[in-house]
Amino acid sequence: MRKLPLAAQHFWKNPPLGLRIFFPLLRLFAKVVFFFSMELTPQQVGFLAQLKSQGFDVVAFPMYENFVGVRKGNVGALLAPSGPTSFTLYGEPSYLVGGQLSARMIQSDGHWFVRKQDKVEVTPERTAELDAFAAELADALLPIA
Repeated sequence: MRKLPLAAQHFWKNPPLGLRIFFPLLRLFAKVVFFFSMELTPQQVGFLAQLKSQGFDVVAFPMYENFVGVRKGNVGALLAPSGPTSFTLYGEPSYLVGGQLSARMIQSDGHWFVRKQDKVEVTPERTAELDAFAAELADALLPIA
């Protein structure tokens, strides 16, 4: 995927004052159009609706256009379409830093969830939130016999 030219990136980050009220709507519209450009079966859409009813939010994470993002609270994960009726977990759930997926890192000054230049310290509360999300998502992904 190509990056936007520098001028366009600046425009999206700092829109003119008169357009600022419309940008949240434009971003939402872009996410909806982007999300539905992925071909999903009615069964997969039904599964996503079921996840939504369980408190998960279905989102699109930039850079991962071939996957469906799910989040709950400050934790998110990527789902890959798997056959005509289901999804599988792609990678592992991660803590969200700046609204984006992060990586867990060990540095000289401690354990961190890192996303580009942003980092958030790994705490027992955040680890518990991540573990609870992972368990709940794993239960939701299990096939019902």
